[in-house]
Amino acid sequence: MSVFSDELSKLMRNRDMSDEDLASVVNVNRTTVSRWRSGERSPKIEKLPEIASVFNVDPKIFVGENNESITSTSFIETIYNKLSENRQEKVAEFAINQLEEQKQENSPTPLRKESSEKEIYTLAAHASNSNHRFTDEEVAELESYLDELDKEYDKKQAKRDKCRKQSD
Repeated sequence: MSVFSDELSKLMRNRDMSDEDLASVVNVNRTTVSRWRSGERSPKIEKLPEIASVFNVDPKIFVGENNESITSTSFIETIYNKLSENRQEKVAEFAINQLEEQKQENSPTPLRKESSEKEIYTLAAHASNSNHRFTDEEVAELESYLDELDKEYDKKQAKRDKCRKQSD
């Protein structure tokens, strides 16, 4: 059983509510509620606030302490599989981009990257003066930054290629 089905069953038991009672309140049929309770199915995400309001609880209780999706991957896969191939590609790209953004937000490199970018612009400004010679340290830092950019690009490209292959 899932977190959702466990919580729903507990709430319904505490209120002495039948599948039919809840079904009529949230405008679904009785078998749908029965499948939710057994863990066989999950409600549409839009239904969670409506179900939660029936019991006067926060919808977050249905997804567990660590905010996992309703029935983890199966819920997402069900939705994904209903999409056209073109939309599946868009979802995959969006998910990859979101994951990359999250990784960048959670890693210490964004600050390093910002300072490197400023240093690169400074170096470029000095380079416009034909008499300026870069120090070994400046060259090493510039090469390191460019290598970092190359690696980031290669990772993103590999993930996009992988998604395209999976959708083919």
